[in-house]
Amino acid sequence: MTFRMFDLPHALLGDILTTWLHEVDFICFDNAICDKYKRKEYLDIIRSDEILLTFPNHARHDSSKYLFWLKLRNVYLNSFTFPRYIGKSEFNSKVFKKIKHLNFSNCGELDDRVFYQIVKTSKYLQELIIGSNYYSNNITDHSIIVISETALQLRKIEVSQSKLITDSAIITLTKKCHYISEIKLVNCTKLSDVSINGIADNCQYLEVLKITNNNLITSSSIYHVYNKCKSLQVLTVIDCSIKSSSVAFAVESVIVPNTSSDLLHNTVMKKKSSLQKLNFSRYRVVSDAYLQKFLHNSNLLYLSLEENQSITDVTIITIASSIPMIISLNLSFCLQLTDIAIVELMKHCHALQHIDLQACKITDEAISHIVHNSSQLQHANFNWCIQLTDNALHHLIDGPCNHLTDLSLNGCNLITSGGIHELLTTNVNNKIKHLNVSYCARINIYHVEQLRIDSPTVNITHIDFSKKTSVM
Repeated sequence: MTFRMFDLPHALLGDILTTWLHEVDFICFDNAICDKYKRKEYLDIIRSDEILLTFPNHARHDSSKYLFWLKLRNVYLNSFTFPRYIGKSEFNSKVFKKIKHLNFSNCGELDDRVFYQIVKTSKYLQELIIGSNYYSNNITDHSIIVISETALQLRKIEVSQSKLITDSAIITLTKKCHYISEIKLVNCTKLSDVSINGIADNCQYLEVLKITNNNLITSSSIYHVYNKCKSLQVLTVIDCSIKSSSVAFAVESVIVPNTSSDLLHNTVMKKKSSLQKLNFSRYRVVSDAYLQKFLHNSNLLYLSLEENQSITDVTIITIASSIPMIISLNLSFCLQLTDIAIVELMKHCHALQHIDLQACKITDEAISHIVHNSSQLQHANFNWCIQLTDNALHHLIDGPCNHLTDLSLNGCNLITSGGIHELLTTNVNNKIKHLNVSYCARINIYHVEQLRIDSPTVNITHIDFSKKTSVM
């Protein structure tokens, strides 16, 4: 019989390890209390040689003792998150034979030798995370090729800070692992269009693609993924100096069907895209035609164009009618946007729940249109919208926006404490729970203290220009 054990209490793990390794230091474990009968049950089970063990991902322990334990015992792991330090540990590959989830994100000593020891028999592996934003690694193409030859059932792979991996490895992986649905490539600086086009051509089940910090990828390969991977739901391209290619990105015109074949073609053209989340933050240059190409016939719910200096009012006017179902919109630091864009946007987007317009050149008029056209709005970020006045708050009071719980007004220097007081106390339907009024020149710590007295249920954050933080 195979037993499955989930997230054992740390103190119990101490008991289990002490059963085999008397030198385990109990200081490394929490003083969790476990019922003595349950403790005996677990200890009886752990003595079996057929155990499918799900390891605690965030256990605080002496990792070397766990790794030593893994080498000695005849157990099978279901999932495992490697610790920061593994030294020159040797691994029993049989332990990882039935592994489904491997996470090396906390492992700062990962190289091809260690990786091969662990995964060479892991034919059931479905999810793999290599590297993180905090720790780089020395993984090369060799390790990725090993995975492609072993883990044919692989569904998700995330590779971060791997500056030695090239297009060749990614192409091999996508050709052999046919069921991949999620790929994340973070700061893999040697990858180019060859990899991205390979993903588009070979990963027919792809649902999530994330690419961060890459200067070798062009706009054509990104669109090739969107166009070829019909199941794609999430596309994220962040901090990439995307270069334009010679490919034309004009939106297809609607075809008037004259024959049955034309009718069929028109039906295909009108089929809704699966894309739900699109993130082109810091995409450097994104043309209106290129963006419209992604939004054509979409069911998009989340859109982020943060810090895109090429985004103008014309851009938003062009795409507004294409995103009527949008519930989360991030246009922060799109410094060319004005009221014109927001007014047009709110004619079409009535389902908004989250909006971020930080540092945009909007006025009270834009707030009026947002409030009166998005009754389900819950979170709003208007930080550093320096033209906003107390009239913007009056719109929030008078409008039908009764679901707003989080409001951020950092650096809105024309807003006063009186306007904030009116916002928090006048509207009987007010549900604001979190309010940030940091760096507002007309609101000081004394105003904030009074606001907290008058509205005790609201968590008000305030930082003045002397950098004294006050949070309640």
